[in-house]
Amino acid sequence: MSRKYYQGRLCESNVSYEFFTQPNLKLNLTTLGNQLADEGLMFDVKTAFVLVFHFQGIRVSLYPSGRFLFKNLNVEKDAKKLFTQLTKKLEKCSAFAEA
Repeated sequence: MSRKYYQGRLCESNVSYEFFTQPNLKLNLTTLGNQLADEGLMFDVKTAFVLVFHFQGIRVSLYPSGRFLFKNLNVEKDAKKLFTQLTKKLEKCSAFAEA
């Protein structure tokens, strides 16, 4: 999935930033989580419904719809930079690239 299909916005809580795509993706988080674990990523939560992990010190939640939530990050410039870096890493995983 290309980053160009994503939109970002400040979450309603004003303390987190989210990125989403329309239409929603159908990510297989079990497969994606296993591929990322093979790359050395450690998870706080790893289920078919959500992956929660830390990326560059920021807690990230990733949902099957392709929605990313960056917790306690509300600066657009910082969120976009982190999103770009993270999706570059994810695009190496077939479960993300093929969605």
